[in-house]
Parts: sequence; structure tokens; C-alpha cells
Amino acid sequence: MGCTKDRINITTDVRKLVKDFKDVILNNRYDKYKFTDNGEGCRYWVSLVISLFEANGYIAPGSMTHFDLEINKIASKHPSKVPFPIIKGTFY
Repeated sequence: MGCTKDRINITTDVRKLVKDFKDVILNNRYDKYKFTDNGEGCRYWVSLVISLFEANGYIAPGSMTHFDLEINKIASKHPSKVPFPIIKGTFY
């Protein structure tokens, strides 16, 4: 497994600062996340953060759906690099 050079673009609220995004992550304790012993679980965490940002109006409505569709496209091009089912780390 590994990374690809594929990109997924998500529209943000231009009135939000980086600090706003950081604060919503910290206030919801999303910084308390541990990857698996194999270092996996990134896509799970990113999915949760995208959902959090969308629910708080920091990114465009439908961003999570867009992310899922794009991940599926990337997975079809690079199946060995995008495992299914999604691998989850744990919160502590």
C-alpha cells in the first residue's frame, strides 16, 4: 500500500482561517487518533474530518459525497494502494 499522486479538490469557506480548521479538529478531539500498528487508517480519519468540516459549514455541502466518489475512482486506478474495506485506526 502507499500513496498516489491523485488529488481531490474540496471548496472551502474563504472566510475561515487555518486556525478555525485547527480549532474544530482540536475541539472535537480528532487530534487524539492512533493509526493501526501498520500505519494505516488515514483515509478513515480524513473522511471523519471532511464530514466534520462539512457539518460545521467550513467546506461546501456535498464534499463528503464528492470525496467518496473520487476515492472510488482512485481505487479503480490503484487498487493496491486504496484498500477496501476502509481501515480504521482508533481514538484515545
